[in-house]
Amino acid sequence: MSQEDRRATAVLAVMAALVVLACGTWLVLSRSAERRAAEDLWESRQPASYSYTLSSCSGMCTYCPVRVTVRDGAVVDAVATEAGCDDPDPADVRTVDDLFDVAAHADPWLSSGSTTITYDPRWGFPTMIETSCGGGTVDCGSGISMGDFTPLD
Repeated sequence: MSQEDRRATAVLAVMAALVVLACGTWLVLSRSAERRAAEDLWESRQPASYSYTLSSCSGMCTYCPVRVTVRDGAVVDAVATEAGCDDPDPADVRTVDDLFDVAAHADPWLSSGSTTITYDPRWGFPTMIETSCGGGTVDCGSGISMGDFTPLD
């Protein structure tokens, strides 16, 4: 390979790296903008009290959805909705604001193969935060879903 060919290859490699960097930056910024818009919607409509059903799983786990009640920004009740599941300590259960924190840290989750976050179009809260395993990893996916949202005000 001639010196001119090596230079051309190096220039193409740098250009390809810049394209990948630009696409990654665009993806992060667009996801961040979507999260901020959803959070702004939530803050504009947020009821002082609400309840919802929270389901989460990381790796291999038992599916135990929990009905969560929040009053004045604090979880006051958490009740498992499936037989055979224990009620969690309310101190260990997330509010919607906590779910936005999870979304901020999961978006993007660099070690994951992919991250998917969806937001409720009416209220803005995250309805699903899901990560899948990256290549060469085993049992690392996780997911949080939220549904049956009910304002209590």
